[in-house]
Amino acid sequence: MGRTISKTQVYAMQENQQQLPCISCTTFNILAPIYKRLNHEDESCRESEYRGCWLARNNRILDWLLFEKSSIICLQEFWVGNEELVNLYEKRLGDAGYVHFKLGRTNNRGDGMLFSLTVFV
Repeated sequence: MGRTISKTQVYAMQENQQQLPCISCTTFNILAPIYKRLNHEDESCRESEYRGCWLARNNRILDWLLFEKSSIICLQEFWVGNEELVNLYEKRLGDAGYVHFKLGRTNNRGDGMLFSLTVFV
């Protein structure tokens, strides 16, 4: 035997759904510039040597992250050893309402994780 739902019950369910918070998570390996090879014939040629390259690529990454507006952002291979890059992420994500936590790798390789959290109202 089927169960019927009244219009009042449907409306009440819709109201409750609108009040529930939606949480989204983006996790992304952004490939730290100290690892990104620019020339596969010369493995010592890394993006980290070319400020314009890594800065442009990371600004595009930030543009995408800010467009997506995830509640939680987890970035792997984040270049924690470069103060300029760290400041760029902290500034742009901070201006958008995110709180940050970063953690370097235990073997001190220069990269690590960046966690950013926010609640959009």
